[in-house]
Amino acid sequence: MIENTEMDLFVKAEEKFKTPSVSVRQILNSCSDYSTEKKLKKARELQIPYDLRNYIVENDKAYESGKTNGIRYGVLEEINTLYVIHDNTLYLYSFLSSYKNVLPFSENVLFVRCLKPKASIFQKKILTIILVVTQTKLFFFCVKEGEDGFFEVKIEHTFTEALKDIKVNDDSRIFAITKYDVMEVKYDMYGCTSHNPDVNFFEYFMPILFLRRKISPIVDFDVKNNFLVTLTRNEIVVYALSKFKKINVILTCRTYQKIGIVEEDGTNVVVNNKLMSTNVLICAVGCNGERDYYDSTRLLFSRECPLKTKDTDRFEVQGTNFVVHSSDKNVLVVLNDDQLYNFDKKRAAENYEITGNGRLFCGKRMFLVSDTVIVYEHLKGPEYLLSTKNTYRAARNYGQIVSLFYLLIKADNRDTNSFDCSFSQIDRNFVYLAVVHIIQHFYRLPIRKIYLIDLDVAIRKLRNINEYDAFVKKVIGCLNFVKIAVDYQCTYIMDMSVRDLLLNKYAEKRKKSLESINLLLLKNKCADFLSLNDLFYNSALNLIKRGSREALARAVDDLLNCDVEHSIFQRILDAKYYLGAVKLLKKMKLGYEERVQLLCKSLLCQNALLEALDDPREDFVYAVFDAFLRNKSRFNDCLCCDEKCDDMNIISLSSPFLESFLREKFYESDNKEEFDLYWKFLIYKKRQSEGVKCINTLIDIKQLTLEHKIEYLTVVSAFDQSNKTKLQIAKLQYEIANRMKTAMDTLLDAQTLFNEYAYPNGFYDIALKLLDLCDCEKEVIFDVMLKYLKGPASEIEGKLAKLHLKGSCHNISVILTIFLSKKLSDELNVCNMLNNLNYNKDKIVETIRKELKYNVSPDVKKYLAKCIRSTYGMSENEINY
Repeated sequence: MIENTEMDLFVKAEEKFKTPSVSVRQILNSCSDYSTEKKLKKARELQIPYDLRNYIVENDKAYESGKTNGIRYGVLEEINTLYVIHDNTLYLYSFLSSYKNVLPFSENVLFVRCLKPKASIFQKKILTIILVVTQTKLFFFCVKEGEDGFFEVKIEHTFTEALKDIKVNDDSRIFAITKYDVMEVKYDMYGCTSHNPDVNFFEYFMPILFLRRKISPIVDFDVKNNFLVTLTRNEIVVYALSKFKKINVILTCRTYQKIGIVEEDGTNVVVNNKLMSTNVLICAVGCNGERDYYDSTRLLFSRECPLKTKDTDRFEVQGTNFVVHSSDKNVLVVLNDDQLYNFDKKRAAENYEITGNGRLFCGKRMFLVSDTVIVYEHLKGPEYLLSTKNTYRAARNYGQIVSLFYLLIKADNRDTNSFDCSFSQIDRNFVYLAVVHIIQHFYRLPIRKIYLIDLDVAIRKLRNINEYDAFVKKVIGCLNFVKIAVDYQCTYIMDMSVRDLLLNKYAEKRKKSLESINLLLLKNKCADFLSLNDLFYNSALNLIKRGSREALARAVDDLLNCDVEHSIFQRILDAKYYLGAVKLLKKMKLGYEERVQLLCKSLLCQNALLEALDDPREDFVYAVFDAFLRNKSRFNDCLCCDEKCDDMNIISLSSPFLESFLREKFYESDNKEEFDLYWKFLIYKKRQSEGVKCINTLIDIKQLTLEHKIEYLTVVSAFDQSNKTKLQIAKLQYEIANRMKTAMDTLLDAQTLFNEYAYPNGFYDIALKLLDLCDCEKEVIFDVMLKYLKGPASEIEGKLAKLHLKGSCHNISVILTIFLSKKLSDELNVCNMLNNLNYNKDKIVETIRKELKYNVSPDVKKYLAKCIRSTYGMSENEINY
């Protein structure tokens, strides 16, 4: 994958590629001499049809004799076509197909120009628009993709005055001049209109009232993207094209023949109290070939013509190119481009070269039209370095940038043996700059608009220089990835550019595009560009599609080698491969709560649970326990186990962190199901004493209801009999609370319950049960028992049987005393009653004997004797014994 430092160097290379280091103004103003090196290379010579050649010869003779005002032929470089105007007919001869088109018109043709079609007006299949200007009209013709010939577009414009010249700038805006006026021809799909910046609204509709005095006719004009300049006999007028307004008029001290815009640098100047971008370098050519250079306000400097000129010579300015047309030769003056990279005021600013007889047309290439068309290429940079005999001087003149030229020559796989030794070490900054040069035509375009042949050409060039920096291999991998993505119709990245991919923008879209691409192909073609993370990710996606347990296991192994995202994790879950999901979760960096939520979705089988527990991190295992509790310990059907496993209890799990987790839940959780786990765990581990202690602590520290405390005391009493009395008291407290219909969640002792609740409220049965559980005085027991046993003697047995007294209240003497105080009946047998109340025979007999001895009532004695004889069959002697 491309690293951040490589991205920074790439961005710097882009900026350096866009920004020239020295302005043309500085170069031209620094030195007045010329070099005479051979910088024109003859690329090819093209034949012209016989009839067109005759028309060209006729036009040259008429132009030289003064019968015509201009050259009536030229080259349309954009479509590699020669045009010739003869009478009212326009001939268009294609150099590529050798096809000649004939376009007849009803009046003389004056000018032919090329226009780049606007997408908002013309169809996509239209490659170029040809403008044909006659004496009164402007016609639009188009060149369609894949078709020969020129087709008229239903757009035309009529001029009220004859045009002297018409030009088109790079923004596809059309400008023209008449004898006195300059105008812009505005067009759309409905037609054309013209706009004169020097005429206001009222002047346009009422010209009679605003008669303008024409000072001087326009001699020439030129236009670029930001400015337009016109030349009159003694003025240079500068217009800004942003709003097409006149911004300045420069008075000249002499007359000029031609004018041209050399450079636009966009610095600011105030016009009409507004700050506008108006700085421009203008070249005005005098009748002797001397050039004066102006900015938007004044004369800056002058340059003489390299050769002596004649009055019949004609001059032309095309940007930085200056051409002198003579009857027997052409002199081409071009800027020495080495000065743009490595400026030195002691070196020549320009180079001039003499070409043969004919008419020289300047553009990106030079076309010398005579009996044939000779195509010249202007040698710059790499081409000049490759063709010059003095490589050392060329390298010295260009400076460090010559390393870039060397790399571009190497990229084209051209022979560099003669100067390889001079470039044994290359600064990596120039490697990045070379990459930008090679991919500049398409790397900012959306991928859907890139031609595969352009990618192939760039890849072939980059392979020739991939030894200089690893970044080049990564760019090759990126371009290969684009080709593969286009072949596989990956829609996710079609709106991205190569630059976006190199700078790692929209990483999510790039990853999605990997889903449908073969992994082996990516490994073979894009391993340098795509990180191992991406390759493993793509491999995992392909394996997940298979859906088998083995494929999913391999997919998880691949994903463990890259960054895991939620989308791919969800796909593993959807496949019910929970074991793999847990493995991925162990690698993912998540917050605690998010981890618990994802574990809830993953811990749905035994293998997944065991895998999750096998982790040395306490916080991770704690999250496992939390998720396991939220899932209620349930398992589902899965792909990683052979059969569905039985549900498990958390206390049966084996983990060194389980006890500490349960202890933490015991103290911190308010959920009964959670804080109960700790004492259950201790009991499960056969640590009953700790479990009992834990429950007692639980009763003390948690906000529990009385019912829950009774439940816990029941458990405790099962392991520790010493807590049985506490349980019984708690149950009695629960009964009191029910009778009083109030909450009594705090456990109270027996004494408090007796004194404050049972006895005062008349709950004598509960009071007796409380007294039965503790040691108390006989008088207290007698008092409570007497109140409880109100009523006839026949009810005593039933009431006492309900109490199940076994402690201090199980006192036979108290019961017998209360019984005998009642009205006795022969049907009642006190001995039988005491037997039914589980008193011992000997105890009963002993108590009755004492009563017979001390009781003074003869009726009582008689009753007791009767009862004991009938119950135990004892004689009088035995009773008195």
